Amino acid sequence: MIYKSLKTQISQLLKDSNKEFLKIQISYSGGMDSSCLLDILYRMKNQINIQIFISYVNYNTSSYSSIVQNYMQKSFPQKNTFIKSVKNCKNKNFESNARKIRYNFLEKIRKQENIDYTFTAHHFDDQFETILMKFIDGSDEITKQGVRKKYDKIYRPFLFIKKTEIKKYCSKHNVIYFKDPTNENIKFRRNKIRKILVPQIKNDTFLTKKINSINHRSLKNIKYQKKEVIELINRLDVEKRFGHVLLYLKTVDVEDKPTVFLKILFKEILNKFYKSNNLFKSESFWISLIKFLESSKVGSIFNLNNEINLSKDRTCIIIYKKAFNSIKIENRIKLQSENILINGKLTSQKKHSKQAKHNEFIISKKNFDEGVYARTWKNGDKVFLSKGSKKVSDLFTDFKLPRVKKKSYLILENNCGEIIWIPGIYKRIYPESIDNYKIVYKE
Repeated sequence: MIYKSLKTQISQLLKDSNKEFLKIQISYSGGMDSSCLLDILYRMKNQINIQIFISYVNYNTSSYSSIVQNYMQKSFPQKNTFIKSVKNCKNKNFESNARKIRYNFLEKIRKQENIDYTFTAHHFDDQFETILMKFIDGSDEITKQGVRKKYDKIYRPFLFIKKTEIKKYCSKHNVIYFKDPTNENIKFRRNKIRKILVPQIKNDTFLTKKINSINHRSLKNIKYQKKEVIELINRLDVEKRFGHVLLYLKTVDVEDKPTVFLKILFKEILNKFYKSNNLFKSESFWISLIKFLESSKVGSIFNLNNEINLSKDRTCIIIYKKAFNSIKIENRIKLQSENILINGKLTSQKKHSKQAKHNEFIISKKNFDEGVYARTWKNGDKVFLSKGSKKVSDLFTDFKLPRVKKKSYLILENNCGEIIWIPGIYKRIYPESIDNYKIVYKE
């Protein structure tokens, strides 16, 4: 049964991926569950098109770790085997730190070897333990749904398989596995729950049903929230600017929304628009994010992750890559017939009338020949008006230009360094001339 189930699942993955061949990485621990998974895949590889990679993290917690590592090195092809040895993994919150190290390592190998999926051996009983732990913690709906069968490139083929089935398979096929002594140590939270709490709850029909009910409700609510999120994402204003994507999320669309909704929303946004899944954050992070959305001042910045920022504007939240801030012309560039800039393209054409569109600027040949230069905005810039002068930053405010766009905004100046054109915002008026140049700006 377990063999047939796994074969069916891999066939479906091949079909879904539109591939005839899959590279599969196994998160191996040496224990019964991952050894069972490894054995099945090795027996299967001649019947179905898969290449197997084995990855193991040695936490050096006991002699068990070295035994497993030695077994791997002797038993499996070295080119497809990857081992990470960890020393001094923090004892405080060891389980959490170990998990982070393991998944970071698995993802590194997956990318390095161009692997399609990473398989872990989480099974039905693990799922029950996880849901129970989240129930005890008072976690939100997302975490109460437990371990997900498929999440990005992580796949858990045993998730609906009970431990008893795994034991039967290992016994029948004489699968070699090792018993980790740390699994008996109840100082670790999961072990305590597995050894003490789970047996008692499984013997109590009411409690078992209650926990399963919580899980089902969570899954139902997540499904509903995802539907709302997709609808919101489909109506987002999307601007492509200088090779970057800027998203405009209306503040009213996220006001008073539950944390679950926000978690799903920002994870979906990162995945769809920025190809990023880096949003595994603590509860304190989400509390800070909600505070930012609800009460931060215009122009405030929030770091969503190490790549993406949120900027608070008057009626919306602007989402953008931090690299967008680096779009800046530090040293002014003299205009030629054509200039390809980091923030757009300028074309200069001879002999045109005074009629100009919003993205065009008319200047006499004499003034053009004296020198016209392109740069980006800098603090302290000002323009001359009929009565005095005005700071460019104040003009930006008048035109409701989001602060995140200021640094990359195009400025044209003359040879004396006086600003003559800010596309869509300001134009210096020159005396009429028969011989003109027309400067055209395209972002």
